[in-house]
Amino acid sequence: SLDKAKAYDDSLHDEIKKAVSAVASQTGLSKEEAFLAIQTLNKYTRTRTHTLHQGLLLSKNPTSEATVRLLELAPKYDGKIYRSITNSDNVEFKPGVKLTNGLPSSWSSSIDFVTGWVRPKDIKNQIIFVTDNKTGVSIRAFSDKGFKNQDEVLAPPGASWTVQRTEKDELGRTFVFLQDDT
Repeated sequence: SLDKAKAYDDSLHDEIKKAVSAVASQTGLSKEEAFLAIQTLNKYTRTRTHTLHQGLLLSKNPTSEATVRLLELAPKYDGKIYRSITNSDNVEFKPGVKLTNGLPSSWSSSIDFVTGWVRPKDIKNQIIFVTDNKTGVSIRAFSDKGFKNQDEVLAPPGASWTVQRTEKDELGRTFVFLQDDT
């Protein structure tokens, strides 16, 4: 609750206070909202559970609203981002197909991280989405605690992309090039 967040000033270390102030000044969030958003991202990235995807951001509570506002207002990552899935159902991603996220989605600015996590037996089923980011926010400061070199970029709910083309590499992985429509 916001009452708990207001107590942050008495209990946080100076380093966390600086982070809260920086997020608040860069986004226009109040310090209480910035604290709640940072707290949610810390929990999400530390536990690597699907906290955000279990409805936290869809429910109407101060923590979820602050996190969504953080993703909307924070400076956007400038560069290419990548996301990987294992496509065991052989779904085709044809040019013109629209992809939309109703929930936040985790991407990486590191192609090495995205291509490196898949098991060798699954390489031919690996789909790697590639796009020039317009809406995602770097949460590297949080996510590198759990996954070194992930360089995570979190896209907000409602982000959408259109498939431009696909290519296969020499290992059989499929690269799906997307246009960010948001």
